[in-house]
Order: sequence, then C-alpha cells, then structure tokens
Amino acid sequence: NTSAHGYLEGERGDLCRQGNNLNCSNVDPADTEHPGTFPVGGAADGQLGSAGRPYAVLDEQSATRWYKHGISSGSHDFHWIIPAQHVSDNYRYYITKPDWNPNAPLTRSSFELTPFCQVFDGGKAPGNPTHNCNIPQRSGYHVILALWQVSYTGAEFYSLLDANFDGNSIPGEGGDNGGGDTGGGDDGG
Repeated sequence: NTSAHGYLEGERGDLCRQGNNLNCSNVDPADTEHPGTFPVGGAADGQLGSAGRPYAVLDEQSATRWYKHGISSGSHDFHWIIPAQHVSDNYRYYITKPDWNPNAPLTRSSFELTPFCQVFDGGKAPGNPTHNCNIPQRSGYHVILALWQVSYTGAEFYSLLDANFDGNSIPGEGGDNGGGDTGGGDDGG
C-alpha cells in the first residue's frame, strides 16, 4: 500500500488488523495522516483516531470499545512500525487528563497538551524506532496519542494507544453498531 506510512505498534488500528479490536478490520493503521501540527492544527476534534481519513471507526470512543494494554506509569518502550521510510522530523506523545471522559469523543480538551515525551529526528530516516518514555502517573483507562511528524511535508501520523494503568490487559467489546450500551460497570469515578 503506497499510502501506508507508519504507526505505533499495538495502537487501535494495529489491533484491528490483528483481530484484538472488533468490527474494524478494514482499517489501515499506517494511513492515518493529516497535515498540520497538533494541537494548534492537525486533525479535527473527534477525529484524532482516524485523522480524518476513511477510518471513522477509529474515532469511536467509549469506556469499553477498545482493547486496553496493561501498562504502568514510568519507563515504557514505544515501538514504531514504518513501512514507508519518510524522512522524520519528530515524535510526540500525549496522554489523557486524569479527569477525562472515556465516553465522549476524543478532543484536544481530553488530553494534556504538553507532550510527556518528545523525540527529535531532525531529518533522518526513521527505521523502526523504539522510544523509551516516562509515562505520567495515571490509574484506570487512559489514551495515549502518539504522533510522528514527517520532515518534508509537515504531515503527522496519528496513533491511539488504549491503556489500562491498573494492571492487566482488558479486551474490548467492539462496536455496538449504533445501539446504546446499558451495561453496568465501574466508570472509574
């Protein structure tokens, strides 16, 4: 796929392809590119998963929709898979605020707008890099927005990583095809 460029391993679209996320197998995780620089520019609020590309399923957001990786605050390695080796400018990692609403569309106001980790490549070929980052203290369900900015176009590739900071990985329930979720459960307060 010549439009495919790069994505964070284990992000929503990657897990759609692997079958861990349900009802989203048509997604190309390496094709979530948008011009402009987040948070001033870039993808519109409510489209931070799809980056406005034809994968609106990635913008679905609820407390139970997506598979969540068991993750811990502190040191963490993030690995990128980059099929098309565009000259790289930088990578930035954002995390949802402690009081974000997991049942509302993801917007800029959902995230801390200062990246918790930044890696500057300054125009080198990216390879398939791994970044060791220090994740801020969180508990429960949070989303990490990882962005890869390409040097010569200024476009960014969007990856959303769903994480459970309380220990184990948790399977997602998949899309509900428009029906409401009336199930109970702990909303994390």
